[in-house]
Amino acid sequence: MLKRYLAGDQITPHQVWENMKGQGVQCAIGYIIFDDTVVDKNYSYQIEWVRRQYSGNAQGVIKGMGVVTCVYDNPATD
Repeated sequence: MLKRYLAGDQITPHQVWENMKGQGVQCAIGYIIFDDTVVDKNYSYQIEWVRRQYSGNAQGVIKGMGVVTCVYDNPATD
């Protein structure tokens, strides 16, 4: 269901910020950290989210699942 929702919409960085900005304590020394990775699923044949995509770790195109992690770090609030 989430995949269909995300595939149907083109979410802009502004929309992500508008959705997220009220959920964290804003601070001048706070950071939003994004990290992307490709999880190797070379032997998967039935997982819907598996696609052929470039992996920097493998230095080539592999069957994998893309994952983006978002972390908010605010040293003022631990």
